[in-house]
Amino acid sequence: MKKVLSFFLLLFLAGGFIFSESIRDTDEYKKMMELKTKYDEAYEAGDYDTAMKYAQDIRVYVDKLNQMADDRLGIVSTPSTPTGDFVQYYVVKEGDCFWTIAAKGFIYSDPFKWKAIYNLNKNKLVNPSNPWLIHPGMTFEIPSLNGEVRSGTK
Repeated sequence: MKKVLSFFLLLFLAGGFIFSESIRDTDEYKKMMELKTKYDEAYEAGDYDTAMKYAQDIRVYVDKLNQMADDRLGIVSTPSTPTGDFVQYYVVKEGDCFWTIAAKGFIYSDPFKWKAIYNLNKNKLVNPSNPWLIHPGMTFEIPSLNGEVRSGTK
């Protein structure tokens, strides 16, 4: 989880070259950084559910700030859509978490749907109440959310 949030923040901050200094003065940027502090505190305290909520809120602000940058550069963004080839099972790789798994195009293309995978597979976890403790090699079943046909393993 911490890797995912750090990735989003790094991705956002690395794009700082396109932002004028005034972007850091926006309410959106200040709120995002405030939420990151709260996220860090919750994560360090072991309150993973609260940390996840903060991470989701941060993602909203990162998206808003990226949209502001796109608007300044005249870039038209298109939303991500699933690839059309949906796997029924996914084998966890190094660095994966439910959030990053759900974000994959052949899964849901939407990290916010991570709980669907977690809820179906939490009985496979060493500690079912901790969704962040997954290991490479674990195989998770991917539930169909919209009637999509799923097959195969990736």
